[in-house]
Amino acid sequence: MRFAAVLGICSKRTYEGECAMKLESSAYYGESTIEIPYEIENNVSNGMEFLNTSKILLKALELKENGENINNIAFGAQKAVALGLADLAVNAAEKTGVEIIGATGGVFYNEAISVLFETQLNLQVINLSNTKIHVQVTVRYQLVRQPYHHGVVGEFP
Repeated sequence: MRFAAVLGICSKRTYEGECAMKLESSAYYGESTIEIPYEIENNVSNGMEFLNTSKILLKALELKENGENINNIAFGAQKAVALGLADLAVNAAEKTGVEIIGATGGVFYNEAISVLFETQLNLQVINLSNTKIHVQVTVRYQLVRQPYHHGVVGEFP
């Protein structure tokens, strides 16, 4: 919700996944002209890795304040989140020996993030030399169709 709020796309969630879907709708009209970097960091208190979404958010805000196209920023932010989450998931699977990676939650209502996440996971898994990891992304957007996407009710493009 934070990305959609910062970009002025959705500041109030009235149903699960609303902001993620509205961000997706905006990004749908954007172009892949903005690369927003992402960082995987370590939590010093517990040693666990996390995706620093605050830095992605701050970069998106900076781009907005510099007059960049909101749709292009949304596209870049989605891409950064999806790629970062994919890196995080593969790192965790390698370290723990987990063989199936699953993904759920509000961000995965966003079809573009889910598809890019799954694609990136598959690319990374293919490049791992000694792996038994299987990608299994269960995406709730396939089960729930909300009446907002490009102003059209029904299937997403």
